[in-house]
Amino acid sequence: MAKKANAKKVSAVAVLVTAMADFAALSSDERCTRFAEKAQVNRVSFSEMGKLHYLISEDIAAWNAANAKKKQRTIYDELRKRGVADKSISNASYASRAWRALVVDGHIAEAAFDNLTFQDCFAIARSMSQRAALQLDAASVGEIINDA
Repeated sequence: MAKKANAKKVSAVAVLVTAMADFAALSSDERCTRFAEKAQVNRVSFSEMGKLHYLISEDIAAWNAANAKKKQRTIYDELRKRGVADKSISNASYASRAWRALVVDGHIAEAAFDNLTFQDCFAIARSMSQRAALQLDAASVGEIINDA
C-alpha cells in the first residue's frame, strides 16, 4: 500500500486593489490624500517585512538545528508557498540584515530602523560588506544613523 503524500495546501493571500473608477470618483484633494496614505503604508511595510524576515529566518534556523536529519527549510521555500515573489524576499533581506546588525546589537533604536528605506538598507549592507572599499562595522553605521 502506497503512503499518502502529506500535502499541505497553502494559498496566497488575496490583495484588494482599488479600481481606477473608484479613484476617478475622488476629488483632487482626496486623490492626493490617498496617494500620501499609500506612500506611507508602502514605506512602513518595508521595515515591517524586514522585521518579519528576521523572525522567520530565526524560526527556520532553529527548526533546521532541531531537525538536522530532515530536509533543511529556507525562507524562500516557506514564503514561495504563500505566493511571495523572490524579489520581495530578497529586498526584505536587506532590512532583516540591518535589523540584526544594528537593532539586535543595540546600535540603533527600533524607531530609527523604522525610518530606513530600501536604499538605506542596501547602502548599509554594501558599507558593511567585506568587498567595500572602506568597510564599516555596525557600531560606526549606528553612529552615523544616530547622528543624522
